[in-house]
Amino acid sequence: MRPDDLVARLDELIEAADKVGDTRYETMGRAGVDISAFTEWATSALHVLRLALGERSDHYGSFKQRSDSFRYEFDIFRHCLGVVKAARSDLAAGLLTSMQELAAAEVFDELIDVAAYVHKQGHHLSAGAIAGAVLEDSLRKLCVKHNVQWSPPSAISKLNTELYKVGVYGKPVHGQVEAWGKLRNAIDHHDFTDTSEIDRNDVKRMVDGVRDFVAKYLT
Repeated sequence: MRPDDLVARLDELIEAADKVGDTRYETMGRAGVDISAFTEWATSALHVLRLALGERSDHYGSFKQRSDSFRYEFDIFRHCLGVVKAARSDLAAGLLTSMQELAAAEVFDELIDVAAYVHKQGHHLSAGAIAGAVLEDSLRKLCVKHNVQWSPPSAISKLNTELYKVGVYGKPVHGQVEAWGKLRNAIDHHDFTDTSEIDRNDVKRMVDGVRDFVAKYLT
């Protein structure tokens, strides 16, 4: 979902919270709300927060912790509604997009660690395949970030050219990404008769280079 769509969905949840609040009642000197109404609302809210920020976010974690402890308490409902409102405000201000980019970069960095590890273990083709997948997904995310349109399929060369055209990076980076794309295609399409034709050092440079690329353009 686009940020604007997520803002609209959070607005709907904030409006829907009124129905939960309308079920407020008093019991033994404490305020409560209908459990069924809260559960239905909280389930939808958690889903949207996960889409907007991911499960590692403070917003998602705070909401889930409090909603998991909910029995009937109005104060917990009020806290959860506050989290949704904060997420809506941050998303409208463009802050959550940056957080999503950082989360994506963190995942990519972990995958590159895997690529580096399997390369060290002597599996350079697998390392190249992983690095190539990270590169392609990174390019797609950069296109979304910079509102760059492309027609499927989302091949590395096509994405790379579109990003270069709009000035996301210059000719040297474009040329390097193109070289990585060709190496990735050779590995994925088994365009060789012997694995020794794919130079281990070229793959190592690709793994290291994609790591630097992600760090520079997605963080």
